[in-house]
Amino acid sequence: MINIKTSKQIRTMRSLKSFRSCRSTTGASTEHLDRGRIYREEMRLANRELRRQGLEEAWESHLSRCARRQG
Repeated sequence: MINIKTSKQIRTMRSLKSFRSCRSTTGASTEHLDRGRIYREEMRLANRELRRQGLEEAWESHLSRCARRQG
């Protein structure tokens, strides 16, 4: 059994000249990551739009209440 006590014992690109662990160099496709990223951004965009509409409605409601109080 190998016991690793510190992160200095793990070999990385600093200690190996040809070490590359990223997906682009291993040949694995990143298409699924792009699809997930696009989906999450579309959801964030929809959430931002809903929040903007809610704030706009709340502001209009506030202005109408203020107008009724004043006159």
